[in-house]
Amino acid sequence: TAMILEILHAAFGFVRSPLFTTSLQVCSRLWILIVASKIPETQETQACGLMVLSWSSVEIVRYSFYLSALLMTRVPYLLFWLRYSVFYILYPTGITGELGTAF
Repeated sequence: TAMILEILHAAFGFVRSPLFTTSLQVCSRLWILIVASKIPETQETQACGLMVLSWSSVEIVRYSFYLSALLMTRVPYLLFWLRYSVFYILYPTGITGELGTAF
């Protein structure tokens, strides 16, 4: 999937994310997607919905930040704040959704 590009982006320095952390996150996400695709009942759980909502929300903020950084001389403060604050809520909810989907 396109998530593997995240690892390459970190490896080649396109983003400032650490390679090991990015690799671990992408591999865990790919694993949970394989689990969800092989066991269709998991797709109907609240945990799976929480996982998808959390992942999507994180990515919307992150890529909006990246796009703003490319197109503007200065990233709007609200977007900057969201980029570095929203993960306090969305990462734990994402992990909770992943664990609930897996188990």
